[in-house]
Amino acid sequence: MCSPRRLWVHLRACQECGHVGCCDSSKNKHTLKHLHVSSHPVVSSAEPGER
Repeated sequence: MCSPRRLWVHLRACQECGHVGCCDSSKNKHTLKHLHVSSHPVVSSAEPGER
């Protein structure tokens, strides 16, 4: 995961395997990297209060 918190914009959770990573607006774009490695195309927000 991204570290420290100031680099996170929003967290996304993979709906196929549960992987949690930072969104495309974050510096490291971990969710996009997970998509390229896993081919899991569906994510949802992992942020409290977001759907």
